[in-house]
Amino acid sequence: MKRDDAGFILGYQCSRIAGGDITINQHGYQVRMLERYYLPQTHVDTPALCSVHLEGTKHPCDDDVAIVQAVAGSLQYLRRPDIAFALRQVCWLMSKASPSVVQAAARILQYVRDTGEYVNRFHEDEADGILRVYADTSHGERTVSSMLSFFNGGVIDYDVARIKQCDSSTTGELGGLVKHIKRIECTRNFLSEIRHPQPGPTPVYLDSQALVQAITKDGPHGLMKHEAKWIVRARESVTRGIIEPRLIPRHENLADPGTATRGPTDFIPMRDATLSSHQHALTTQEIAHREAYPHVREARANIASRRAAAAATQHQQQQQQQQQQRVTTIPPPEWKIRPDPGTRDTSESNKERWDVPEYTPPTADFTPARGIQQNHNSGLPPSRRDDATARPPSAAQTATQQATRERAQQPAGL
Repeated sequence: MKRDDAGFILGYQCSRIAGGDITINQHGYQVRMLERYYLPQTHVDTPALCSVHLEGTKHPCDDDVAIVQAVAGSLQYLRRPDIAFALRQVCWLMSKASPSVVQAAARILQYVRDTGEYVNRFHEDEADGILRVYADTSHGERTVSSMLSFFNGGVIDYDVARIKQCDSSTTGELGGLVKHIKRIECTRNFLSEIRHPQPGPTPVYLDSQALVQAITKDGPHGLMKHEAKWIVRARESVTRGIIEPRLIPRHENLADPGTATRGPTDFIPMRDATLSSHQHALTTQEIAHREAYPHVREARANIASRRAAAAATQHQQQQQQQQQQRVTTIPPPEWKIRPDPGTRDTSESNKERWDVPEYTPPTADFTPARGIQQNHNSGLPPSRRDDATARPPSAAQTATQQATRERAQQPAGL
C-alpha cells in the first residue's frame, strides 16, 4: 500500500488531496451512528444553545438516562474539537438526565449531521513541524479548562476538563495549564518517536496577562499551598524548555469555544480555523478566518523564510558550480613567444599579444656582468642586443670596416 493511498486506518479515512494537504475524517462512522437515531430536519449552526442552561434532576427517568448515555457514548468516539464542550456538558449530567439534557444531546447529533463534511486538514503551506497549543479557562459555576494542539496546521490533540479548588480566574487558568502540560509533554514525546522532534519549547497561547507574568517571572506569588504547587510546576516546565507562554488577545484564542457556549458569530470563524468544510480548495471565507490566528501566521512565516533560505542556498550552489565549470573548461594561456621583428604579425589583432617594449641600454656608469647581461638580453633578436653579447663580425665585415677606417684617415684631396 502506497503512502498516498492509505485509505482507512483504525476507522479514520485518510487521503492526500491536490496541493499536498492531508485530510482525516470519520464520515463512515458518522453515517452509521446517525442511522440509529431519529432526528428532526431542522438545521443548526452550533452544537449548543447559549440561552439554555443545563441542569440535572434528582429523579431522572430511566429512559432519558439510557438515551443520553447511548448518545454520549457514541459521540465519544467522534474526534471533533468543535463539539467537545457541548459533549462534556452532557456527560457531566448524564446520570441526572433531564429533558433539557436529552434535547442538548439531540442537538449535538443534529449539528454533526449538518456539518458532516468537515474534516481535519493538515496544510502543506503550514508544515513547519512545530507544535503549537492554545489554552483557556472559564471561571464560573464550573471552572472549565480547554486545550487545543495544532501540528502542521491540523488538530493533533484537544481536551476539556474541570478544575476544582479555584478561587479566581487566574488560579483556575493556572490549574488548567498545569493539567495540560502533561498532555503537551506526552505529545512532544510522541512527535519525537515519529521522527518529528521539537526544535525548542512549545508555544502556548494564553489570553491572561496575569498568568503569563506569574509563570515567566520569579519571585513571591502569595498563593495557597495547592496553588503554589501549580505555579512551581509551571515555572519548571518553562525552565526545562517544554513550554513558552505567549500572550494573545482573547478573540484570537481558539480554545475559547471549549470553555463556554458561544453564538454563531463567535463560533463559526473559530470552527473554520480549526476544521475544513470539504476536501478541496479552501473558500475565501475559510482562508480569511484561518489567517486571523497566530499559529497560522507563524507557521506560514516560517515556511516562507525556509523557502527563501533554500532558494538563496540553491542559487549560491549554482553559481559555484558554474564558476568551477568555467575554470576547468577554459584552457590555460599560451606562451607569448616573441618572434623576430621581420617575421612577426603586426596586425591590430595581434598587437597586444606580440608588441614588445623598446629596449633601454644600460647607462655609462653601469658595468654589466656577463651572466646578468645574458639574462637581460634573453629573448631579444640579434639586431636588438647590446655589444657585450652580440655575435662577432665575420671576415668580410671586418675587412669592410678596416677599409672604411683607412679611407677616413686619408687626407682630403687624395
